[in-house]
Amino acid sequence: MAPASLRLAVEHPAAGARVSGERPVLVSGWALPPGSDRPRRDVVLVIDVSDSTSKHFRDVGVPAAADDRDAPDALDVAPVAATSDLPVASVLEAELAAARRLLASLDPRFSRVAVISFSGEPLDERTIPERWRQLHPAADTWTGLTHDWAAVEQALEGVEAAGSHGLTHMAAGLERAVAELVGGPGASAEPDPRAERSILFMTDGVPTLPVPGDRWRNQAELLKQVTRARDYGIRIHSFAVGGEALTGPFTVETMADQTGGTFTPVRDPATLPDKLPVVPLSGLEEVRVENLTSGGPALATNLRPDGTFDALVRLAPGDNRIRVEARASDGSRARHEFSMQRTNGGNDAEEALPEHLLKRRAELLAKAVEDIRESLVRRMEHERAKGDGDAARQRRQLELELERARAFGTPPPADD
Repeated sequence: MAPASLRLAVEHPAAGARVSGERPVLVSGWALPPGSDRPRRDVVLVIDVSDSTSKHFRDVGVPAAADDRDAPDALDVAPVAATSDLPVASVLEAELAAARRLLASLDPRFSRVAVISFSGEPLDERTIPERWRQLHPAADTWTGLTHDWAAVEQALEGVEAAGSHGLTHMAAGLERAVAELVGGPGASAEPDPRAERSILFMTDGVPTLPVPGDRWRNQAELLKQVTRARDYGIRIHSFAVGGEALTGPFTVETMADQTGGTFTPVRDPATLPDKLPVVPLSGLEEVRVENLTSGGPALATNLRPDGTFDALVRLAPGDNRIRVEARASDGSRARHEFSMQRTNGGNDAEEALPEHLLKRRAELLAKAVEDIRESLVRRMEHERAKGDGDAARQRRQLELELERARAFGTPPPADD
């Protein structure tokens, strides 16, 4: 379900821009499906809040993520914050951390996000009044599709405050998500028929409702909703989190397979925040940026799940020809070339970057420094393994190279 063909748009810098100084230049843009002037993505986060999601990792035999303490102190380098730096001790905390990490990777100009939770109680439809069931739904919409990331964060806080309860009514969560995307009953926002629509479905179990104890009926109800999603052209990216979900992942894997999405098994729940933000919502698999004038590839590249991308490129003095190439999962490719100029001053395209691009530039600088640090560490280990007698001289040379890498810029400070 990747786009049949691709186009590329570069937001920054403008063609013919002039840049002064030797600092690497930010190249930022996005991939476009055919016939569109901008990316349009609607994403629904579906979060399992059944009772089991409150269990501590230790209670289910899974170790919580440990801090990265492997970085050698020989280089005296403070490691860049790991992607799993959010404190998570339960499946629900991991789901919420993953949702927040995904949100940070999406561009609110081009994406809308909704938040839904699901659990459910074992209700007997013959004896429980309809009014009671309406007041206690198995799935809740915390926010409809919106570009307002503050509203999404407020929704996630609401899920967190409500906590875990009940059984696992997957069909209800999926039914509610499809309704939000297509404007069905109870939808909170108008549907966008031009948007690429996706559901990110997280669960730590198997469907135990709507009929307690009837495994096949529960699976059938879920697959009925999967078929609805497929018929509407909605992709489901599913995540089976923890040991219980992985003992019977048939339905969770099937919902992805039947809709052209991806299935991700997550044995250690603490790693979920690393896995959710790399889901290819756009179908874009790779972006390469190269300075054709100098023949050098980008120092660092970041491809986001919504199809936006950033890269840091070194410029040679004078005119520079930059090429951006992209490849989608269906094999389609796109290429975009433009020129810019490195000068000794004046009309500097990098001086007036908007706030969102300043943040992305800082992230890439940190990534470039970390990549170089890792490369240097590997080289040091290689030299140690060879038993080179001139290790002190080589170590000093590597440290000097790291100092030059730091000259790219200062990584963003860690949040308090």
